Amino acid sequence: MRYPKPLLAGSAIGVTATSSGVSDAGPVARLALVLDQFRARGFTVIEGRCLHGRHKHVSAPAAERARELEALWADPSVRAIIPPWGGELLIDMLHELDFERLGASRDPKWLLGYSDTSTLLFALTLSTEIATAHGPALLDLIANQAEGITDACLRHLRSAPGARFEQASFACHQQTWRSWEQQVDAPFELTEPTRWSSLHGRASERFSGRLIGGCLDTIVHLVGTPYGRLPEFVARHRDSGVVLYLENCELTPVAVARCLWQMRYADWFQGLRGILFGRSSGPEPDDDDALTQHEAIASVVADLGIPVIVDADVGHKPPQILLLNGALATIELDDAGARVVQQLA
Repeated sequence: MRYPKPLLAGSAIGVTATSSGVSDAGPVARLALVLDQFRARGFTVIEGRCLHGRHKHVSAPAAERARELEALWADPSVRAIIPPWGGELLIDMLHELDFERLGASRDPKWLLGYSDTSTLLFALTLSTEIATAHGPALLDLIANQAEGITDACLRHLRSAPGARFEQASFACHQQTWRSWEQQVDAPFELTEPTRWSSLHGRASERFSGRLIGGCLDTIVHLVGTPYGRLPEFVARHRDSGVVLYLENCELTPVAVARCLWQMRYADWFQGLRGILFGRSSGPEPDDDDALTQHEAIASVVADLGIPVIVDADVGHKPPQILLLNGALATIELDDAGARVVQQLA
């Protein structure tokens, strides 16, 4: 596994919209604030031409987004590439990227984000063995963010190869989003109690392996493609093991079950050391007899014979911890909460 160099003040951050651009007034103002705050921290910011674009459902045609990403990757001053947020259709640019050339680079960059951005993170780590960073979106990283999330995220990305860091589960999470039009520097409103739990009802769980994962809504569409060869990744890292993490943005429980069955039929769960599911922001049924989100997960993975944790700090109900695709991780759950220790090894 290859790890990018530490993200230190004084280095450059490339900002490009690999999926949706930023064009509406509230998000534009929020983005300007975040970038000014990054400059105040000592970073140079390089804004891509796609950043504020709107080409129907994406920021720009797939080829333009791919060329801009590759140009930032080739820039020796850039230490990280951070899209502003996710979107809907990043998958259409994957075939435009030269993964062989990206993987051959002697100077890989940190790629940070979640949601649709995880489509790229997942594909890049599987294809190149270069670590990527699943965590807060750029627009989440304001200076006054709740629980010091921005400072913690940047501190972890300063980790050098071989380093180790630990994160604990948060006490509360956010249920609804505050409008940036009303308050451009709005932090997360962490009002709902958080509790990671074992799908099997166990009081404690502990498992280890190399992390890989992302947004269920998007990466399920990589099954059976050149960009979703998870079984090969698991086979390459058989000695250390692999931990898969997934989070649901919009899927109904039945859709979650369908996606998980597709993954299972494609052997995506074969040989895993454990699975971590983030809090679902998908709808729960009104009918008491209908399948719930947790029941949908259990109906597919409960009999795999491996630990499964649900309601983790990952996904579209923030806050979320930083998970490095490719890093060696140990996940522990007990009465005191949950902890994730990662090593860049």
